[in-house]
Amino acid sequence: MYKTENIAVIETNYSSSVVLNDKQTEALKSEKNVGVVSAIFILDRISNERESWEQNEYAASRRRLYEVLTQCYDYYITMKLGTDKLIRGEYKKALTDFCIERGYNFNSKTHDMQRIVKAVFGGSDRRRISAYAQALVAALSGGGFNDKGEAVTVMTVNLTSWIEDQGGIEEIRTGSKNIGMTRREQAQVAAKVLDESNSISTINADFKTYGLDSNDSDKQMVLVVTFRNTGKFEVNAVVKDHTAVNEALACYFKNNKLHATDAAVSGKTTQSASAE
Repeated sequence: MYKTENIAVIETNYSSSVVLNDKQTEALKSEKNVGVVSAIFILDRISNERESWEQNEYAASRRRLYEVLTQCYDYYITMKLGTDKLIRGEYKKALTDFCIERGYNFNSKTHDMQRIVKAVFGGSDRRRISAYAQALVAALSGGGFNDKGEAVTVMTVNLTSWIEDQGGIEEIRTGSKNIGMTRREQAQVAAKVLDESNSISTINADFKTYGLDSNDSDKQMVLVVTFRNTGKFEVNAVVKDHTAVNEALACYFKNNKLHATDAAVSGKTTQSASAE
């Protein structure tokens, strides 16, 4: 049997912050379980350190990154959308001279936002620079839509909160191929278009068979169907999960080449598309 002091050493070295429950305490009394329990202490300690890192160092680092990206974004806004023509010209020349001095080469089709991000982040990973630039380009048309259905630019002061609301850089990057729209925003447009268009078919649904109730009224759902050679659709399942519905709507958006102007998304969106 292990002596009491040996057990105390394991507890001190591996997880001084762990509060043992009755099962762990009993396990420590058994020589054959000491190694397993001590390994559990190690995993628990690492998990606690990870949680601390996420809440402190990582969170602070992410906020600092967003501050730097905001300055990049502001530089672009000043250079491209500023009201003072002289300042716009100075910013553009400064960017060109800076990149030449640093040896950064671009082709004629490179977006100016990409040039700015490259100038600031220099020799960083190319894919990371591309992701940052795509996110900032997305913000240029990610501020919602006006009454004419035209995309609105995110204001510089709102950029950080906008990035966080969209789920971060990577989430924005994956949706930025469609004029800066995330999958959720694409789903909102598709839902609006479908809500205002004529249905292609109707089905008489038995509440019990389809798993429906009165709360499902007027909600969009996904039907899993199989097309048979008889010319009929065979309904296999009804999916009411909001995530599945939004993903289906986003796919409809992409497959039918919809655009933001096809449906001006106001503050009020359909129930399925607005749900998380």
